[in-house]
Amino acid sequence: MVKSSQERIEKYNTKKVHFPSLYTAMIGRPNLPVDRIGERAEIDAKIEGILDAHKIFGTDRIKYYNFARKALKRIGRWDEDKLNTLKDYYVNLEGAREEVLDDLVKTLKLLTPAT
Repeated sequence: MVKSSQERIEKYNTKKVHFPSLYTAMIGRPNLPVDRIGERAEIDAKIEGILDAHKIFGTDRIKYYNFARKALKRIGRWDEDKLNTLKDYYVNLEGAREEVLDDLVKTLKLLTPAT
């Protein structure tokens, strides 16, 4: 189950204030605003819903989360051909199902502001 954004914000705020070295080790960037981490919870919840709908469970979910994170960073900067190349990589080399990747891209495009 994905933690809510508020739960994540509280967790990372505690670490940032009381254990700055742990926060830096976990995040890798000590100046990353905690609110950005909370935003990720909302996206992870959407991804979780799509994976549940497609009955993808266990460690098989990892490749889909990795795809979604890579795609999210690139949506708005990449054209459809490059996104399709990324999808092809995950389908052919990682064994991901194309219809799930398509659903993830559609959802991520809705969550990403137009540039």
